[in-house]
Amino acid sequence: MKAGYLNLVTFFVFFACTPSVYFETPQPESKKDLKEFPSKIRGVYWQTNDSVLMKIDAQAILLTKYILTEDTVNSLIRELGFVPQSDTVVKYSAWETVSCTIKDSIIFTTYARTDTLFSVERGDLLRKYKGHYFLNRFFGKNMWDISTLNLEQGLVQIAPLVTTDELVQMPEVSIDSPLVDSTKIYLIKPEAKDLKKMLKSYDNATFYVKQK
Repeated sequence: MKAGYLNLVTFFVFFACTPSVYFETPQPESKKDLKEFPSKIRGVYWQTNDSVLMKIDAQAILLTKYILTEDTVNSLIRELGFVPQSDTVVKYSAWETVSCTIKDSIIFTTYARTDTLFSVERGDLLRKYKGHYFLNRFFGKNMWDISTLNLEQGLVQIAPLVTTDELVQMPEVSIDSPLVDSTKIYLIKPEAKDLKKMLKSYDNATFYVKQK
């Protein structure tokens, strides 16, 4: 079961990571906020490599990460002192569940945690520019984490508007480097021409396939 606990820790780290590049204002500055995602984008998507299910509704994007572990029933008895019944589902909160299935003395445990990637209700802003949907996520005063979302033939790609590595290759963009909770960040306010340049790179995009 230790391997399962290790995977669970890795799982939580996956969701704890936050980007290091922030924008002083939502982007694009000249565009109006959209109230919701269009119906063609809404639905359920799957990211196979990392076992992530993405659900897009009218005003939010939810990500559910799944991790599967295997242990023998005997090892679980030694470690926990008991064995849960097959098909047991433990719900730790509205966002975290653990389900167990026992077959041939092997217990299969699935960890699932749901996190909100984007939500209009919590103050995030949705904008559109040149076919790209901008996910402006509010992190604090004058601090916005921004990604772009694109849909093509049932495939959604989400990518940071600009990464740290890409930003250092753009000397024309003025960078402020304050400390936030003892952590250095990059804080920028790009001009319109800089924004167009940032849209040309999708090397760090994550792809999701729409489920039928």
